[in-house]
Amino acid sequence: MAISSTWSDYIRNPKISSNNKLKIFDAASRSVLFYGAQIWGCKRYDDVEKLLRFFIKKLFSLPQNTPNYMIHIETGLSSQFVQTLQIHFNYILKVTCLSDNRLPKILASEIIAKNISWAKDWENICNETEIDLSRLADLSLQEKFSHIIDAVKTHEMSINIQYAKSSQFHDSYSLLDFNVSPLLLYGYDSKATGLLIKARGGLLDINARAFKNNTFGICTICNLDMAENTFHFIGVCPIYKRIRFTHFNKHTL
Repeated sequence: MAISSTWSDYIRNPKISSNNKLKIFDAASRSVLFYGAQIWGCKRYDDVEKLLRFFIKKLFSLPQNTPNYMIHIETGLSSQFVQTLQIHFNYILKVTCLSDNRLPKILASEIIAKNISWAKDWENICNETEIDLSRLADLSLQEKFSHIIDAVKTHEMSINIQYAKSSQFHDSYSLLDFNVSPLLLYGYDSKATGLLIKARGGLLDINARAFKNNTFGICTICNLDMAENTFHFIGVCPIYKRIRFTHFNKHTL
C-alpha cells in the first residue's frame, strides 16, 4: 500500500533518479516492514526479501522471472537482511550503553553470556559467512558487528556471482565481467537502467528469450536463420547495422 500510494506521483516521474526513488521506497515501505527489527533483524525471512525484489522489478519493468541474483548483481543492492541486521546490532549497542541496573542490559548480558536466542544467531551468521571467530575475540562489540556486516555483504555477492556463472537460461550472462560497477552508480533513468539489465541478462522480449517455450526462436526479420537471442539482436542482426554503426562505429559486434 505504501508503494502504491507513492507510485503515480514519484516513482513514475522520469525526472526523479532511480537512487532517489529507492530513498522514497526506504521511507515509505521499509519503515513499515522493518518494524521491530531490533529483535528479529538477525534472522533471514524471504517474505522480507520479496518486497525489495517486487519493487526493483516494478521500477525497471523487469519480467517476473528475473533471477534474484541478477537483481542484486546489476543494482549492487544488498539483501534486506543486511539492513535488518544493522538495525538489530544498533539496538544491541544502545542497550550495552545503559546503566548496569537496567533490565534490557541485564537480559542482553545474560543472552550473550549463555549464547542463546539472538546471540546464537550471531554465531550461525559467522559460520555461514566463514568468519574466523578467534579473530573477533579482541575486538569491541561495535567492531565485531561492523566486521560481520561486511562479511555478510561479501558472502551474499559471492553467492550471487556463483549463481550467475552457472546460469543456463540467460544467454551469455555467465560470461560477463561481474567486477564492473553496478548500474545504479551511472545515474541513468529507470527506463534506460531497465533496458540495460534486460540486455545484460538476456531478458529482452525477443523470440529466443529466457524461459520461453520455443527457446531457440529464429529471428523473423533477417535471413541469417539464427536464434533471436540477445547477442543476435544487439550485435549481429543486419537489420540494425545502421544503428550499431551510429553508436559503436561497427556494423556487427
